Amino acid sequence: MPIERTKRTGLEYRAAVDGQRVAGTYRRSVMLASGRFAMLDDGVGFSLVPWRPVIAPRLGQALSAVVRGADVSWTLGRQRGPVVG
Repeated sequence: MPIERTKRTGLEYRAAVDGQRVAGTYRRSVMLASGRFAMLDDGVGFSLVPWRPVIAPRLGQALSAVVRGADVSWTLGRQRGPVVG
């Protein structure tokens, strides 16, 4: 799947690492056998993060997320300043 998405987008696929912050522009939702995911594009690469209804109206906007297992915490908009952690 990641190779196919990489060919379609021209961007490098970056797996979301458990506990790590992922940020980018929400480009689309993607339905896979394992569920629905949001594609976050940071301009160089993209990550797939579990989709949640709260982001549905945010298409084309900057988002960030932290994935912890099956749980995901979304932040709407760009974060400014240093990131700790």
